[in-house]
Amino acid sequence: MASLREGAHEKGRKGVFDSKRWLESTTHIELGFDSYYYTALCTLERLDGEIKTYDLFGKILSTKEPLYVEVKDYGGPGGKQPDEFWEFLANAYSVSAKMEAKGIGDPKANFMWVTTHPFEQTKWVELATRERLKTAVTEKHPEVLNGLDIDEDLLTRVAGRLWVLVVNARQHQLNLTQVELDKVHSVLGRRGTE
Repeated sequence: MASLREGAHEKGRKGVFDSKRWLESTTHIELGFDSYYYTALCTLERLDGEIKTYDLFGKILSTKEPLYVEVKDYGGPGGKQPDEFWEFLANAYSVSAKMEAKGIGDPKANFMWVTTHPFEQTKWVELATRERLKTAVTEKHPEVLNGLDIDEDLLTRVAGRLWVLVVNARQHQLNLTQVELDKVHSVLGRRGTE
């Protein structure tokens, strides 16, 4: 009999792969790497040296911009999702600042939060705003700055690359199969290899 922890781990893993399939079915996203098999590629470093591993990593096909995805599989309201989202925002800024600090320029990374249950519904339209991102970095998780001043320009750029999506379990019934997806991509040519 599987332990409760193993069951939760398997539920999380299933949620990640269901979300991957759903996002790729849009034909706009390709997520070739997951934290279960490609941990190093899904891991980024914050300004304070802490590491953050995202569930999925890939790209937005139209822009070729990198995409890091955090998946949350919640069965209902409650839990720690609002707190986890504040940390997600702070991490997005900090890992972007760290990448820029390495001298390679703007990584143009996008950060996507995919959840099975909405949260903070009265503030939903504010969740991925510049103001919310700044609060996350300066008030909720200032440790991600590692004592550095906030870069207002970077704050604006990162806020413009935040995504918050809700997927219902029934939406997976609308996914394209892999065969269908391959046929669509051969016509659209978004992957750049066709």
